[in-house]
Amino acid sequence: MFAFAIYHQFESGSRVTQVVINDGAGHHADDEAIRELQALGFVTIDDGRAGFTKRGEGLLDRIAAEMRRAASDKPEP
Repeated sequence: MFAFAIYHQFESGSRVTQVVINDGAGHHADDEAIRELQALGFVTIDDGRAGFTKRGEGLLDRIAAEMRRAASDKPEP
């Protein structure tokens, strides 16, 4: 879910705060992964959507920032 959210956030330039669990077109989140993310306090589930909690949004922000930082690193000569 985090990879999906970050991809769409990078693509659109807009903050992603929730994702559809099952889009009906073959893309769906794994039930076990959803349960684990809920247990860790990263998402809540409401009406077929996983919404990132404040804790989840913080992790999403840190992952995205680290990806941007890594992409901007210059390779060593």
